[in-house]
Amino acid sequence: MTSSAERRSLLRGYLWGALAVFLWGVMFPVGTVLMQAGCTTPAGLGMLRYVLAGFFLLVVGCFLQGPRAMFPRRAADWPLLALAGLVGATLMCGLLFLAQRTVSSVNASLLEAYVPILVLLLQLPAARRWPSWRLMASLLVGFLGTLLVLRALTLHGLQLKALTWGDLFIFLSGLCWAIYTAWGRPLARRLGSIPFTTWTCLFGGVWFLLWNLLFGPKPFPLPTRLDHWGLVLFLAIGPAALAYLGWNAAQRHLSVNHLAFLEYFPPAVAALFGLLFLHEPVTLLQWLGIAIVILSARLQPPQDA
Repeated sequence: MTSSAERRSLLRGYLWGALAVFLWGVMFPVGTVLMQAGCTTPAGLGMLRYVLAGFFLLVVGCFLQGPRAMFPRRAADWPLLALAGLVGATLMCGLLFLAQRTVSSVNASLLEAYVPILVLLLQLPAARRWPSWRLMASLLVGFLGTLLVLRALTLHGLQLKALTWGDLFIFLSGLCWAIYTAWGRPLARRLGSIPFTTWTCLFGGVWFLLWNLLFGPKPFPLPTRLDHWGLVLFLAIGPAALAYLGWNAAQRHLSVNHLAFLEYFPPAVAALFGLLFLHEPVTLLQWLGIAIVILSARLQPPQDA
């Protein structure tokens, strides 16, 4: 029997996770506008996004928790935070940027479908028992629903192009996020969601800066229009700062499998956002996929962490 305190904790976890899912669902259309405008490079956008997000969170964290709480005291934590920024921000986004040069948007969107299964596989070596049938069923049903929402699966079969190096980059990008979610969990819970997210973003921005210095164009292009800077600021505060914060805050309330499962929902949010605001049609199969994803959530077993 679940106590009222446990139910409240579970609700807070899902609310934080829902914030991240919603912001990631609206991220892709905004990013597409900036990339089509050619006002900066993908790696440049990644750098601006994470640096601005990190400084925003640092200011907010210092105000809410005090400066001392925002700076870890253990020297051993700093390399771990640098690694979290590298894996969870720079490599995850950088590999996705590389992939998007050669693969279709459908192939690239499969990043969302990989993560819950990859998180489960990463935990198997240390697991004391085999995952329950309900967990396995919910992941497989959710994966099927996500394929329908992404239009990767239609009545004509799988709609993926011939596999390329770009598809490997997509898989590796999803693996990076799975590692960040599963293996960064103890550090996020010990340091707190705001400090952990702050340094993930700041180190992610620093790694992107190094990327741009080594491989980026010279001189480095920056947005010149005020509306483009507004979109950059939205990507920094919304899908970077607040979404990462929501994801890491949910770590305190949800098991890692329940948290990773939420990755099935951003494609559904993106489809509904496109319908409501961009007047992009949602097919019957996509509606079916959204329903299947919701059904798969009902199959999730009780909290296991």
